[in-house]
Amino acid sequence: MAFHDHKTDMESLERKDMFELERSRVGGPLEPFVDADTVAEFLAVERRQVLDWARSGDISAHPLGHGKRRMWRFRLTEVEAAVLSWREPVQNTIGDGSPRSRKGKL
Repeated sequence: MAFHDHKTDMESLERKDMFELERSRVGGPLEPFVDADTVAEFLAVERRQVLDWARSGDISAHPLGHGKRRMWRFRLTEVEAAVLSWREPVQNTIGDGSPRSRKGKL
């Protein structure tokens, strides 16, 4: 007869319940966490800049571990929301002084 660990079954069930609760809270599948390299590529910036923003609280980040050396993980939707909140996007990227804006006025 094989040994059956009921405690492990309960922990597994609790984890599944926790994931289901989170899934229902966010209204869909869970978004995976990504590393700083992925965020840097997403924002077209250096990895170091992403980590600086994470440490300063400028973007949402989730530190893993304790002490000086933490691993940071991110959700791209949270990063996007933080960056978009910094300022309103510029709708007209060609200014009045641009040669392109004077094209039809010459």
